[in-house]
Amino acid sequence: NWPNRGRSGHYKVVDMENDRVLLTSDGLSDPYEPEGDQTRNGLELEVYMMADDSIGKPAKEANTTWLYHAVREVTEQPSVLDGHLVSLLNEYGCLSMELTSVGGTIPEKYQEKFVTGNGHVGVLLGLHSRKQR
Repeated sequence: NWPNRGRSGHYKVVDMENDRVLLTSDGLSDPYEPEGDQTRNGLELEVYMMADDSIGKPAKEANTTWLYHAVREVTEQPSVLDGHLVSLLNEYGCLSMELTSVGGTIPEKYQEKFVTGNGHVGVLLGLHSRKQR
């Protein structure tokens, strides 16, 4: 497990162009030295999600938004916390995951499009923006 679990609760909000906002974890890749091992960059990843419209809250209130709940749920998955997610992404390139606690926080206008009948939201991990390619 991640040695400094409390650090995984840190997040940052970045305002982007065209009314986009990005919310990212902050600290999952912080360096540490496990016992008998060399220094490594934590879990070797950070988790972020971008939305096309503003989350509608100041950055200090970001933890009340659907974007925050989605990023947080991904960071708390066992495959992330035990360090296996990076190797899975390296092997498969892209992974899917179903988030179980986010559906009720998605804005009403997106509910029909993104929330399943049982209240879950599917996400794809490992995608790159068009600009990164």
